[in-house]
Amino acid sequence: MVLPGDRLPGGWYAVNVTVEQLVPAILEAPDFDLPNPAVKHVARDWMVLWSRVRRGEDHGYIAGTFHLYRLENDPAAILPP
Repeated sequence: MVLPGDRLPGGWYAVNVTVEQLVPAILEAPDFDLPNPAVKHVARDWMVLWSRVRRGEDHGYIAGTFHLYRLENDPAAILPP
C-alpha cells in the first residue's frame, strides 16, 4: 500500500475506482457541502499520488473495483518525502 508522501517506485499499482471517482468530486465540491473541511486536505494529498500513478501504463480494470497501472522506475515519478 502506498500513502500520500510515500516514495513511488516503479511497479504495479491497483487504484480503487472509488478514489478515481470521489477524489476529484471532493476537490470540486463547495466547502459547505463537505462534512469536515479536513476531507478536502486529504483529497488533495491523494490527488497528488493518484495523478502520478495514472501517468503509468493503463492495464484496465480488475473486477470493476480496481484500475491497474504499471509505472516504470522513473525518478520523476517519485513523490517527495
